[in-house]
Amino acid sequence: MGVPLTTAVNAMLKKFVREGVLVLESECPFPSHTPNAETRRAMREAMNPKNRRKDKLYTNVDEMFDDILGKRWRARSTTT
Repeated sequence: MGVPLTTAVNAMLKKFVREGVLVLESECPFPSHTPNAETRRAMREAMNPKNRRKDKLYTNVDEMFDDILGKRWRARSTTT
């Protein structure tokens, strides 16, 4: 939901102090985030089966970074 845990806990504790009752329920005291038009369009595009590709599987993290960042990613990251 995008609400920091400390914010949620503080709201619950303030309610406890105000009302003297500790309520543990699924109801959220914060308004939910409504995606804008651009985000909704991107979500529809991502969910479209035509746009889905087979996920790549990697045997280790280095193999994944090699694929995403290129073979020389480690050399570039240490030359700063």
